[in-house]
Amino acid sequence: MNPILSDALHIIAYTTLVLFGHRIFLGFYKIFYVFLFSKPKNLKKLSGGANWAIVTGSSDGLGKAYANELAKNGFNLVLISRTLSKLENVKNMINEKYPEIEVKIIAFDFGKSCYKDYEKDIFPVLDKLDIGILVNNVGQMHKYPDYFHLFLGGPEKVAELVTVNTLPCTILTAKVLSKMVERKSGIIINISSASGYHEMAKWSVYSGTKVCVFKRG
Repeated sequence: MNPILSDALHIIAYTTLVLFGHRIFLGFYKIFYVFLFSKPKNLKKLSGGANWAIVTGSSDGLGKAYANELAKNGFNLVLISRTLSKLENVKNMINEKYPEIEVKIIAFDFGKSCYKDYEKDIFPVLDKLDIGILVNNVGQMHKYPDYFHLFLGGPEKVAELVTVNTLPCTILTAKVLSKMVERKSGIIINISSASGYHEMAKWSVYSGTKVCVFKRG
């Protein structure tokens, strides 16, 4: 074999091995560092002393868990989700565990709301508060994977999914960010998905919206 070609192939092979090994190392590092070595951050310090946190999609799942942890860390809460009864249950749970925490709830259907609805139902509450943390958690998923033209619910449900997964995090971030910039502190958490890293067959709409959230974060 030509010596130059041989050297080039060796370089390509070693480079591939190094890159592959690097990705494996980063994967394990991210997992083990979080659970074995990392230490909790001082959220009060990072939020600049602001004592209110917003959590969207907070009636169950990740949003409910975030609300509980933030209350545990001494933050008053604004919980925004669609179903009032579920929000009231979360509020009661938090008040029982942390009676010193103030909890405001806003029943709001992100999928069927326009910007004027934010101005009417959400912004008047936020304008009175010093927001230190925003958790953009609300999201919606396909009922099941399928070809795009067979999307359950048709164009209306496509529009709703795209709206829920992209507009709330964009609008609410724009609302609270200016005050965070003024005090040079604040925390914004955008909940995305593994589908934002890799395209998922027959989940194209959901995957595309999570790419949007991932890129914004």
